[in-house]
Amino acid sequence: MPAVSATQLAAATGLVGRLEREIEPFVRQVADGPFVRAVLEGSFPLEGIRFVHTNHYHLIMNDMANLNVY
Repeated sequence: MPAVSATQLAAATGLVGRLEREIEPFVRQVADGPFVRAVLEGSFPLEGIRFVHTNHYHLIMNDMANLNVY
């Protein structure tokens, strides 16, 4: 496999920085939202955390299956 050039690395680093800046308002909105607040306070029900965990598991497994198709 060929090595990554300094130009490619700089381009990738710039892309990641732009993406981080682009999603920053969304990340801030989620971090300041009721879900995160309740989890940090310890008032979010354990069943809710299990529900979120299970849904993420299924989403990731579906994504992996789709990637295998490609």
